[in-house]
Amino acid sequence: MCGLSLILLVLLAAPLRADSPASEATTDRTLAEARVALSRGLTGAALERSTAALKRAPLGAPENLQMALTLWWVGQFDDAARYLRRALADNPEILGNEPKLRERVPSAQVNDKILAVAKLADQSAELCFLTGTLLLIDRDQGRAMPFLVRSEELAGTDGQASTLIGAIDASPRPDRNLTRGLREMQEGDLDRAQRSFAFAALDRPQLCEAYAGWTLALVAAAQDAEALRMADTMQARCPPQKLLNWLAGGKLAALSDAGTRLEKAADAVAAPVPHLRLAMICFFAAGYYGSAQRCGVSLLVQDKLDDYTLQALDYMSARKLNDDPFKAAPDRPLPTNPDKPPVVPPTQTPTEAARAAMKKADYATAMQLLEPQVDGANTPVVVLHLLFVCLVGRGELIDAGSAFQAWWSRASDDERTRTNAVREIFAKGADYDAWLKQLTNARDADLSAALPRMLIAYTEICDGKYESARVSLSVALRAENKNFTLQSMDRLMAQPKFAADTGRPKVEDTPDPIQLMARGEQQFKDRKYPEALASFLAAAERDRKLKGIGAALLKAMFAAGQYDDAANHLLRLFDDLDVANKGADAFTVSVFAGYLDSAEFDKHLAALRQTCDARKLASAPWLVLGAVLYGKHDYNGARDALQVYRENERGKPNKAAVMLLESAKKQAR
Repeated sequence: MCGLSLILLVLLAAPLRADSPASEATTDRTLAEARVALSRGLTGAALERSTAALKRAPLGAPENLQMALTLWWVGQFDDAARYLRRALADNPEILGNEPKLRERVPSAQVNDKILAVAKLADQSAELCFLTGTLLLIDRDQGRAMPFLVRSEELAGTDGQASTLIGAIDASPRPDRNLTRGLREMQEGDLDRAQRSFAFAALDRPQLCEAYAGWTLALVAAAQDAEALRMADTMQARCPPQKLLNWLAGGKLAALSDAGTRLEKAADAVAAPVPHLRLAMICFFAAGYYGSAQRCGVSLLVQDKLDDYTLQALDYMSARKLNDDPFKAAPDRPLPTNPDKPPVVPPTQTPTEAARAAMKKADYATAMQLLEPQVDGANTPVVVLHLLFVCLVGRGELIDAGSAFQAWWSRASDDERTRTNAVREIFAKGADYDAWLKQLTNARDADLSAALPRMLIAYTEICDGKYESARVSLSVALRAENKNFTLQSMDRLMAQPKFAADTGRPKVEDTPDPIQLMARGEQQFKDRKYPEALASFLAAAERDRKLKGIGAALLKAMFAAGQYDDAANHLLRLFDDLDVANKGADAFTVSVFAGYLDSAEFDKHLAALRQTCDARKLASAPWLVLGAVLYGKHDYNGARDALQVYRENERGKPNKAAVMLLESAKKQAR
């Protein structure tokens, strides 16, 4: 609706002119003008000319595609997905006939723009479809596949997504079932992973990774006899180098237990070679390279001419993969400091993420996070309460009333009367007032209606306005005197402790970004790294361009040991600083400069190095190590770390990171 309103406003704002051969541009010319405007980033002109072109050819595939790209560029993602589907409905082959995405829009901003929609796509079939299709236009099939597969799963049936996936499947890249199976194994859903790999093998018998995935899914589920039979097919079809390249990186950590089980079983059987060979592959897939080599050596004792094992050992030796992940021995616990809690990276549950979205009055995102948690009588009480608040914010009062009554029936009296239980959900008093206005407007529209009175009575109870709550309840009970929730609320208000109003303290508004930044710096100084990271993230949510926030987030993620998050943040920092175009000198971020105690920095740097040594085939920790050392002016170390990142990055390495590598090479001694 918002997109349609914007189009109408543009049309109304356009100057009126008579249609005539002299003044009316042709469809091709209008479309060409729209494309030129968008490629130059002229948002208003691009939208105006795209609208004009679409008006002349409402069903034209190029016109609908141009409108989709324009709406995506201006941030109207749902409308963009709709026009994109129209374009594909008219011409399913249009994506292959069009120029690359970076030739149609300003290339320097493409990554940020795609990332903006990708962040919102996880629970939305349409936004997954939009993200995947944009990546296809950008000729990035590897990253497009997971989004299109996810779109197909969320929609149940999506013919257009299936067609696009089919086009990718026809290429040498993995198909949808292989992508899905690998994700399901990582998530521990082994039954579904087995089905996905089986379907991949049936659809494409030449896809050797499908047999490997099927075998590993069976052994992970402790179906060892079937896995050993399938392993023969896997080894016959999948050469060691191809198999180990696919499994590199320790993506399937849970398989270490399966490897241990098979290795022990090999001692009790007459022909241990199949057990040891599969155990070796399991350990490799889990990132336990030392254990994988041990199994390989034991296997060669049994059969010194086993070519499969010899090739696998050569593969690991050439890449110096010879260690297991570090684990503390049970009889030697890690030292603890009783005065300081251990540093635990903060995690965010869907409920916490929904609460964070509601703090910004983002009810659409909150609903996407809350709805999957609704499970009848098993729905958590806290989810019911948040659902009620979210539905009121969306103006869906009937559903809000149902959620509220379900919550009230299961909540304790202390929960029902908790101070500021609704107000504390919002960051600002103005947001709470806007939320409450939904209820007061409904009450004023029908003074005898019970539902808005009941919900208003609850907010008055939370605010300590018990007399007002009793008045609201008496009006509601006259309309629905048999409503169980209203009767329960009335009995609660009849208790002596609620006879008089209370002056309850109000919840203060969330601090502004500068205050949050200052709080985070103090927490970092006090070595409360997870708390500092939370404060910096909150500041960034409110002002992404806040001075110094990029460096602050990087040092907090580094200190808290969140190296994957730090790597993703680094890529955004590279884009923000325009390192790819301005060169390595534009990267002026120094993590080392953010520490007051160099010994504390050295401790965290040692932890990062240990992670790099344990994840030799990963790219994220090596990128972080290279950037940290570059900012410290340790160009020798930065050169070595960034070189490993470049070798490990299977896709195209980040251009800015490569620039840092070249600069470090020049400055290294």
